Amino acid sequence: MINELTLAIPYYNASNLIPIQLECWSAYSDEIKQKLKIVLIDDCSSDEHKLAKVFSRVPDLNIEIYEVVEDLPWNDGGASNLSVFVATTEWVIRTDMDYIVPGNTIEYILSNTFDPQMYYTMAAKYFHNKQNIEIHPSTLLITKKLFFDAGAYDEDFTGNHGWTDVNFRDRLDRISKHQHINNIWIEGVLGGSKHTLPRNVDSINYKILLKKKKEGLPIPTSHLRFNWQKVAL
Repeated sequence: MINELTLAIPYYNASNLIPIQLECWSAYSDEIKQKLKIVLIDDCSSDEHKLAKVFSRVPDLNIEIYEVVEDLPWNDGGASNLSVFVATTEWVIRTDMDYIVPGNTIEYILSNTFDPQMYYTMAAKYFHNKQNIEIHPSTLLITKKLFFDAGAYDEDFTGNHGWTDVNFRDRLDRISKHQHINNIWIEGVLGGSKHTLPRNVDSINYKILLKKKKEGLPIPTSHLRFNWQKVAL
């Protein structure tokens, strides 16, 4: 069984989601709170949304906050890499700030055995009405070792929107197997994304994706190409 687990979440200008997440996390059982570590990565939010300013310590939750101190456009991959890099547990749930992870999902993961050579996805529902939705490909249960064995997110994609998850999952599928768990789920919150940068899917990153596929999906070896620091709570 998994004895300890990290919830690894990049964050950007999403202060509106903090009360929703805190309500969920605070409702976890005492057993979950003892075994769960929550890592938040502030990807250089604007001043009014910085976690260092808008987040206060919750006594019974094990939360750590780190921040990227360079304002890099579309640094999703880098922030995701940092969230897993600072994790101190073998297993990590990597997800986004606009997804809630219900207590029953955490309990299922902590009470079952998983293959460290595999990665796992789960179902998704809307937070407000519980209707099924398609899960974002960035959300998965994975070991820290497997994440980095696959090369983590390729930070060559930083600066432009899109295709980072596709590239990572292609490399991950090459070295491991994937299993979907349909009886547990996360819950998506509408209006969560606060990015205002262009999202042209036929952008530079699509060309980078095709180039890397042509090259045989090389494993990235350069990670965390930015300055970062831990935030004192």
